[in-house]
Amino acid sequence: MAEVLKVDTMRLDFVLEYTIRLILSGKVVAFPTDTFYGLGADPFNLAAVSEIYRIK
Repeated sequence: MAEVLKVDTMRLDFVLEYTIRLILSGKVVAFPTDTFYGLGADPFNLAAVSEIYRIK
């Protein structure tokens, strides 16, 4: 299930820690760039990498 987290610049430490926990637990995260959304995951977690390919 997708979850949208609004970034509060006053709580960047929380957002970063939460994102790290998600990635380390095998989740895929999406983040905005200038022109598109990037997908990120733990590159050593084969299931997470496979999920990126499935999403794409």
